[in-house]
Amino acid sequence: MLEEQELFVSKDKPVIRLGTKLGVQFAVFVYIAASALQFFELLGNPSSRWERLKFDISWDNSFYFSVVTLLTVGYGDFVPYSTLGRLWVVCNIIFATYLVAREVGEIIDVLSTIRRGAGAYAKSEDTDHVVLTGKFHLDTLLLLLNEFYADSSNAQTQVVILSNQVQWTDSQWRAVMIANPLLRSRVTFLDGSAHRMHDLQRARTSNAKAVFVLAENAVWDPYQEDSNTLKQLLTLRAHAPRLQIYALSVLHDSSFLFQIAMDSEEIEDDTRDHRKISSRALSSYRSMLTSRETVSHAPDNSRSVCIQDFNMSLLAENVFCNGLSTLITNAMGKRPHPLDADEPWAVEYKTGLEFRIECVDLPGTLSGMKIFQIATLLYDYLIIVLAVQFPSESDWSIAYPNLELAENSRAMVYTCHDPLSLSRIIDRAANPVVVRRIRYEETRRTVQVW
Repeated sequence: MLEEQELFVSKDKPVIRLGTKLGVQFAVFVYIAASALQFFELLGNPSSRWERLKFDISWDNSFYFSVVTLLTVGYGDFVPYSTLGRLWVVCNIIFATYLVAREVGEIIDVLSTIRRGAGAYAKSEDTDHVVLTGKFHLDTLLLLLNEFYADSSNAQTQVVILSNQVQWTDSQWRAVMIANPLLRSRVTFLDGSAHRMHDLQRARTSNAKAVFVLAENAVWDPYQEDSNTLKQLLTLRAHAPRLQIYALSVLHDSSFLFQIAMDSEEIEDDTRDHRKISSRALSSYRSMLTSRETVSHAPDNSRSVCIQDFNMSLLAENVFCNGLSTLITNAMGKRPHPLDADEPWAVEYKTGLEFRIECVDLPGTLSGMKIFQIATLLYDYLIIVLAVQFPSESDWSIAYPNLELAENSRAMVYTCHDPLSLSRIIDRAANPVVVRRIRYEETRRTVQVW
């Protein structure tokens, strides 16, 4: 309750927060118990006449009696004589028993949180892991994790979160982990920073498959935000020269510095101006200036994405097609749930936002079939195929009618189903009986044409 009312800073260490909470609760409980006991004893029994008590009912004596009663079995030197006072003592003992049982559970949770935030990541030989660092909110983190594990190739990859600027409380984190058993077994949180070499060693960054450095878009000083991200990139590159890094920058002006910081090639001497400049970074930046086309992704290249460039691209696309930026943003964002207090237009708008872009693995039974053969069937299930990714290619192919599917292909679809339901629907559509029926109808149409 104290943490929810923000009566103390939620970014303190868990032990400090727990100690503050227990101390305040104990002080308030003892104060109320002593004050009420003194009041009831001075009030006396309503049914009897006023008589002098055997001891002085001062607040000091009431406080002494309350502490002794709560922490021990009592010494018997002070006892309440009124009926209300004795009932109050009984209620205090029962309520104190409940508080102790509840606080023991919180202490265990805090100790588990300390073990989770401290220590180091234990990497196994046959398991890959990626490191996620920077500043982000809990909603952003969950959205990123869901998109990351939506790709079946990342199903066995562990995610190590290295951050000391979390925007959530311990209770919120525990609630998320309890509600998502898969994330609880795949995600490891470490309290640290990418600015320190020791924390990078704790996260086994040098052996990581990749590192994602995130930044917060809605900040007062975007230059300071990019400066902090740049320091993390320099530390990561100094720690692991061949590490694959993906960074997020706020301003376009930072792209050149980010590219130099993430460059993994050897730095060459330039004798003309006595400066050390990476030739690979300069060439990549020149190509980025001369061409705005999307380049193919290479698995050994580090990349940075600029939020400002992305927003300007959406704005430019919206000039040619009104509403396109809104459609793309809604298709990539999270789904808001309609509320009872929403206006009718808001309910319809949120219902339409249920449709978004998802990726799904195509069953092998669809191998050899063309898009137009299954498009109508999938459309009946509110699934529209946008693109297909073949196993031998890294880029996506636009789904045109005569595109032939291959085994182990992946599809990018526009649908309102969650990933689990989407996989079940695709498997049902790929049922051998359904596939044979589609092929039979296609063959019959071909024969009729001939």
